[in-house]
Amino acid sequence: MPGKGTNRSKLAELLVAYNFKVVCSACSVKENEITYSLKAVEHQCSRELLLAKGKGTCKWRPVSCRPKFTNPSQYNVCWYFVEGSGCSKHRNRCTFARSLEEATMWNFLKHQKMDHSTLIRLITQSESIAVQQQNPAEKILTEFSGEFQELCQDCFCGTPTKITGKRWNNTCSADTAHVWSPVLVHHLAENQGKEVYNQIRPLPSVFPFQYSNYFMQGMPCWHGPSQWQLLHSKVELAVWRAEARGEWSRQELLQLSQERQWQRQQSAQDVVPAPKLQAAIYCKACFIALSSQESFFKHCASLGHSQMISGDTTTEWKHRPPPHSHKAEFWFCDRPDTCEYGTNCVKAHSVEELEEWLMRAEEDKVMRRNIKAQGLMSYREHLLEEYRQSSNEVQIISEQVDDVSVTFDGNLCVECVETDAELKWNFQIKTERLLAHVALLKQEPGASFSLDENSPEPCTYSTGEQLCNSDMTYDITVSFKSNNPGLYEQWLVFDFDMRPVLLQKLKVKVRQQPSPNLLEEPPEDFGRPSQNLEHWHRGNRVIVPCMDKTEVQEELLKEYKPPQISLQYKSLDDSNTAMNHQNYKKKMHSFLYTEEQAEDQIVSRLNVRGTITLSVTLDDPQFGMKMAPLGELFCAVSVPYTLTPDSPEGWVLRRSVQSALIAPVSSDNKSHKVYEAIILRDATSENKMHLQLSKRCCSDLKLQSNETYEMEVQFHLNRLKFCEMHKAIDFLPDTERVLPDFRNCIVPVNEIEFPKVNAKQHAAIDFIVGDSDGRSVAPLLIYGPFGTGKTFTLATAAKELVRQPHTRVLICTLTNSSADLYIKDHFHPYVNSGHPEMKPLRIKANKQGVLVSSTDEITQKYCLLSKDGQFFLPPTKSALDHHRIVITTTAMARHFNDLKLSDGYFTHILIDEASQMLECEALMPLGLAGPVTRVVLAGDHMQMGPKLFSTDDDQHSNHSLLNRLFHFYQGCESSTALKSRIFFHENYRNTKEIVEFVSTHFYVGKSDAIKAVGNVPAHPNSHTLRFHHVRGESHLDSASMSWFNLDEVECVVEIVQNLLRDWPIAWGNHDQSSICVLSERCQVSMIRKELQKRFLGRVTVENISNVQGIYHENNSKIWSGIYSNRAL
Repeated sequence: MPGKGTNRSKLAELLVAYNFKVVCSACSVKENEITYSLKAVEHQCSRELLLAKGKGTCKWRPVSCRPKFTNPSQYNVCWYFVEGSGCSKHRNRCTFARSLEEATMWNFLKHQKMDHSTLIRLITQSESIAVQQQNPAEKILTEFSGEFQELCQDCFCGTPTKITGKRWNNTCSADTAHVWSPVLVHHLAENQGKEVYNQIRPLPSVFPFQYSNYFMQGMPCWHGPSQWQLLHSKVELAVWRAEARGEWSRQELLQLSQERQWQRQQSAQDVVPAPKLQAAIYCKACFIALSSQESFFKHCASLGHSQMISGDTTTEWKHRPPPHSHKAEFWFCDRPDTCEYGTNCVKAHSVEELEEWLMRAEEDKVMRRNIKAQGLMSYREHLLEEYRQSSNEVQIISEQVDDVSVTFDGNLCVECVETDAELKWNFQIKTERLLAHVALLKQEPGASFSLDENSPEPCTYSTGEQLCNSDMTYDITVSFKSNNPGLYEQWLVFDFDMRPVLLQKLKVKVRQQPSPNLLEEPPEDFGRPSQNLEHWHRGNRVIVPCMDKTEVQEELLKEYKPPQISLQYKSLDDSNTAMNHQNYKKKMHSFLYTEEQAEDQIVSRLNVRGTITLSVTLDDPQFGMKMAPLGELFCAVSVPYTLTPDSPEGWVLRRSVQSALIAPVSSDNKSHKVYEAIILRDATSENKMHLQLSKRCCSDLKLQSNETYEMEVQFHLNRLKFCEMHKAIDFLPDTERVLPDFRNCIVPVNEIEFPKVNAKQHAAIDFIVGDSDGRSVAPLLIYGPFGTGKTFTLATAAKELVRQPHTRVLICTLTNSSADLYIKDHFHPYVNSGHPEMKPLRIKANKQGVLVSSTDEITQKYCLLSKDGQFFLPPTKSALDHHRIVITTTAMARHFNDLKLSDGYFTHILIDEASQMLECEALMPLGLAGPVTRVVLAGDHMQMGPKLFSTDDDQHSNHSLLNRLFHFYQGCESSTALKSRIFFHENYRNTKEIVEFVSTHFYVGKSDAIKAVGNVPAHPNSHTLRFHHVRGESHLDSASMSWFNLDEVECVVEIVQNLLRDWPIAWGNHDQSSICVLSERCQVSMIRKELQKRFLGRVTVENISNVQGIYHENNSKIWSGIYSNRAL
């Protein structure tokens, strides 16, 4: 009778409730992964598998080795385990028991501190089976199922892992047949076709042995065999321990394993010879061996593989999943306990959560890098990764590849009416190159593209070998099936084992009503026809740059690729779909891509092909003499359109084009290289531009001075402004500010009285400074004509906010002149009157060719300047911390994102000139808003809106955030929505005659739409409104490409002199600065110069584009409108 408390006595207690059998594959039959049956057969049992069966049950359950990398207080059966399917959550990494019998035995082993081999020995002894003394090799084979093999080391440690054996001639069985170099591997065949291969590496010199962290977490180690010191498996530990004791040799283990394997085959019912080891490709993430390269690539493209490599499924994380994987953009929420966004907040709600996010992002980054290094990425992901990281995409994916001809039947752009449409395209490729891969790159929900129409699941990858015909042509069929209406696009690529791969684009519009010509390109504007030249971009040409870009700019251009080569852009997205929280960002991105295409089309009208003459000097009376830098050359380019700002071509050229692309006109230019050339702004005339060719261009093309060449020149859109707006869209933390839910919003309450404001202004200030009790507040819309006090109201509210504790105000405008006006007219006088706490910070950008001295002296006092005062400094966190009011433009506000300001750093964001800016521009400061940040948008909907080329003129204003929200508020049947928009209509700055004229002719056609309440006195001896017709000749200034009229300049000066001579007493003291002259570009400088000659330099002269709305408190305004005779 066994003694009480011994292992045998404890086992005796288990034998009361369970039956046990120690078997092998010869005397047992595996029905599924957790069900076995016994088979009577005469054999020498290797006793490698333990089975358990509860008393009164009929199913034998296998008991595997207890996991060593988790040590719970008690083992339980996995909740997600389904017999026949395995664990649906952790898959092959599951560390829970598969059956009650296995959980019971694991708990027994844990509490008794017993290993698996000891348990098998005790059970064998309890069955009175004599167990012969085993040597170390026999013990290992008894404890571990499977077999030991010698495989090719180079293949097994390669990328990806290959399973290859040895040929008769001492070479590897792989196709390369390299010299045989063996490695010992333990192979275990598991359920559902899983194959586990563990390399048994040489014994290390470091003791004691330690497991790899990856193995401890139940994950495959991505470091490969180079990490000799760390254990990668339990079987490797057993082999190392035996070797460390010097009891045996590996050859003995290998020979004994082969003998037992042969015995199993001999004792099986169907005796078959051992199969010859075939070369296979092994996925170490999914534990699957694939027989061919094609099957391996298809496996890597499968959903199951994607899930296995997508992240760690074994670690039980304590906090929410991170919102993204960009470590630099993880922030801490300032109000985690009261955050309005709750679990939807994109910021961490505790230090522990932030640390976990950083850890998970780093693990994800390491895993992605190692998966790539191990060759386990799908072909699609591998190619797209190359494409995303490239700044010259044509070198990765191109629509033209040399020596490859592609033909196809039908149209690649198709429209169909049936919702369940089924389409097919047949492609044929003729080339001497070997087609290696064919793939579909886009994933389009709502429809499926497939390379195999008979496959139950969409096939997105195929090798080229199976598509090859006997005549060395390739036939590829792409099928399409739709489930829902919509626009579906697909990129089909052909890879010839070289870069670039060949691209064919497919497009299908599925709609319930036919729309003729929908997929045709939009027609060009009426006018001169542009030349039929292929448009160059990074998707079809290698662009050799000459203009330097910062690292940040390069990353932006990579992240937001041109619409022609962007995988995210759909050129004909359904614009009729209502904007909502789910599609807002997508619609904003789509609009920017569409506008970029429209501007690009206008710029392309200037593209020319012809003869150019090169020179090292330029000599012209208009701009003097220029000498090209060493190795560079100049050339003149005549264009078919006028380049003045009053033409679309001239406007886009001046605002959005800095360089051109140039290449020789030659059929043998197989490199597809084009060279960037700088446009000389000050050497541009009405129909001619001068380019400066880089040293690289001149050297590569062997260009010489005073020689003529046939060249093609295409003008290159500067995309950075679009990329910055795309970034602003993605940086928006949520869409509550742009699509407020008035069911959750309230109107702030304020009881403070403000003198010197009217009722509408008071309501706006109450809304801005009032208390909301921590609840959501929709953006306040202030709209109204010029002179109604919008800027005054915002400035007054900002002053009041600074009197409140814990507030910080950001004021943004579209133009610098408007931002400077806040300083000069509103804050500087107030600060000087004894309120230093109100001192604002003015953030300005350095502009090429614009000196700091062009900013007035008062504004400079509030700016961040360098020590020598020669340039403006970028914003810093320290500078912002020392000011309660910050004033800047929306374009500069985006740089605040780089400072990692805390959530809700600005309690109030006030955006002026909101009707003149694109919605995407307004998003730049809105990206800084926290959950309770108060937002105000102010503007005049009848002033000049944003300049657009993708929409009709009457639709431009609909693309400003102020106007869109105005219509959105109108459509909401809510008193909160009604009180969240305020219309200013009382004008304080102009005479009654001017106000009534503007109200009648420019607003709603009623003379009382705007009320003149300022009692501004008119000139007693002159009409309030006077129109002067000047017969003079307009001239074009080549430097600014704008018109000037000297006769009109003289007339303006004469009017100013007459006003000062006949100055009314009601206007007060003579003050030149109270006279404002408005004009355009060159005419502005001409008027300033002429006034200065007459000692009238204090008269205000401004560009009309910088002074929208006659907001200056001037007694007199003079507008000089300059047009060329051709424009009239």
